[in-house]
Amino acid sequence: MNENPRLFLDIPQVKVKVYPGSILVLRLSVHSQMTESWLFRLAIDDWIMDDGQIITIANLIDPPFIQLLPASKLNQTVTFFIPSDLKPEQFLKSWLRFPAIAEESISIEAEILSPTQQKHQPQVVEASLSVTLPLSSQTNLLSSAVDPTTSASFNLISGLIDLDKIPSRWLVAEFLVILYQAGNEYIKTELGKQLLHQLKSTRFFQNGVKAFVAAQLPNWIADSLNSADKVLNNHSLLSIWEQWLFSLVLEENVDVAHKLDKTSISPKLALVVVSELGEAADRWFAGIVLGLLLTSPRVATTLTATTHSNRNILMRKLESDDAIQAINNLMTILQSLDILPVRWLVLELLLLVCQKGNQYIQTKSGSQLLQQLKTTRFFNNGVIAFSCAQVPRWLAISHQAAIAYQASGSSGLFKGGLLDVTQQWLWSLGLTDLNISSLKNDISISANATDAFISSLGMDAQAWFGSLVLGLALRSPKIADLCTREISTHLGVASVVPSTTSQQTPENIFQQRGSLQR
Repeated sequence: MNENPRLFLDIPQVKVKVYPGSILVLRLSVHSQMTESWLFRLAIDDWIMDDGQIITIANLIDPPFIQLLPASKLNQTVTFFIPSDLKPEQFLKSWLRFPAIAEESISIEAEILSPTQQKHQPQVVEASLSVTLPLSSQTNLLSSAVDPTTSASFNLISGLIDLDKIPSRWLVAEFLVILYQAGNEYIKTELGKQLLHQLKSTRFFQNGVKAFVAAQLPNWIADSLNSADKVLNNHSLLSIWEQWLFSLVLEENVDVAHKLDKTSISPKLALVVVSELGEAADRWFAGIVLGLLLTSPRVATTLTATTHSNRNILMRKLESDDAIQAINNLMTILQSLDILPVRWLVLELLLLVCQKGNQYIQTKSGSQLLQQLKTTRFFNNGVIAFSCAQVPRWLAISHQAAIAYQASGSSGLFKGGLLDVTQQWLWSLGLTDLNISSLKNDISISANATDAFISSLGMDAQAWFGSLVLGLALRSPKIADLCTREISTHLGVASVVPSTTSQQTPENIFQQRGSLQR
C-alpha cells in the first residue's frame, strides 16, 4: 500500500478536443527546482486509441533540447499534427516523459470531434502547461535523497541518451573554433608569422582556402554555434561535459569559479571570434591548420618530413577535377554532420583518448599515478557513474554499430570514420602525389585495433574511467591540475602528469626534419 497517497496527485494532465486534420500546439513552461544542470530533452510516447490500437502522430519539438540550470524557467513548444482519417468520438492518449529526470509522466488525452459540430472548425488548437521538475511533490524527496554521486550517474545516463539526438556539427564547430584560437595565437608570434608566410605560397593552403569559400565554411561554423547556443542556453557541449567531470569532485575540494567559468570553450567568446572573422576563409584555414599542427603529431610530422621535391609538389596547383572533388567532398562531409548524431564522433574521440591513457598506464609513472588517483573521491565517483550508466557496454555496442554503418554505406567516403575522413580530405588538398597510405593517421584507430582494445578492457568500468581521465590529463592542463589537486588533498603527496601539449613550436616545417613531438 502506498504510504504517501499524495505523492503523485499534483502531476499535471492535458485534456484537449481536436478535429481530424487539425494541429495541436502545446506550450510548455518548464521550471527547474533541481540542484544540478541538465541537458533536457522531452520524449513523447506513441498514442493509444480507446480500442487499444497504437498509432504514431507526427510532432515537432521546439527547441528540441533545453539546458536546465538550477532555478531556471524556460519555454518549449510541442506541435502535434492530428491525422485526418481519425473518426469522431474517438479518444487518444499519450504521455510526455522526462528521461533520466523523472520516472513519472504527464498524460495527454485528446477527444476527436465531428467536423459537423462547428461550421468553421479551428485548424490550430492551443493548450498551455506549466511543468516543475522534478515533478510535483518529488522535489523535497529528491533534494534530500540524491547525493552528488547519484546525481552524476543520472547526468551521465541522460548525457549518453542525448548523444543520439544532437547533430555532430555542433561539436565539430566547437573544435574548429578551438583549433583556430590556438593557431591564431601562434600566428601572432614571429615563428608563426614565418610559417604562415611559407604556407600561403603552397597549393595545400590555396586549395584549402578555395574549399572553405566554396563550402561556405565560415557561415557553417557561425550557424552551428548559433543553433547550439540557442538550444543549450549559452553553454557549449564541451563545457557541459567538463562541468560533469568536475561535479565528481566534492565542493569543498574544488574552486567553484574554476569549475564553472574556465570551460574548454566559452560560447560567447566563440561567437565573438566568428563575428570578428566573418567570411574570411583564408584566416579561418590558416588558424585551423596551424592549430592542428600544434596539437596533432601526424599533421606536424607529415609537413616536417616533406622533402624538397615534395615541397615542389605542394607548390603546384591541383588539377581542376581534383579541386572540384576536394570541394565536393568537403560539402558532403558538412552535410553529413547535420544528419549524423554526435554519438559517433564522441565514440571515436573517447576511444582515442582512452587508448592514449591506457598506453600511459602501462608505464611506471602512469601506473603509479593511477594507483594514487584510485584513492580519491573524484575517481570513485566517476567509476560508480560509469558503472551505473553502463559506459563500457555503450562503447562496445556503439563501436559495433559504427562498423556496421560504415560497411553498409553506399559511399566509401566514411569507411574509416569521421576522424579518418577528415584527415584524408586535408591531405588531398596538397599531398595527392605522395603515398597517402604511408601517412596512415594517428588520430583514429583501426577497426581491428579498436576491437582488441575494447576486448582488453572488457566491461571494467574502473579501467575505462582510469584510461579516460589519464588520457584527458595528458592533453588538458586543466584536467591534469584536477588530478594532482585531488591526489594532494587525499594523500598529501605531489604528483605530476606529463603534458603532451607542451611541445617546442615548429621553426620551419620545410627546412627542418624530425618530429615536432621531440
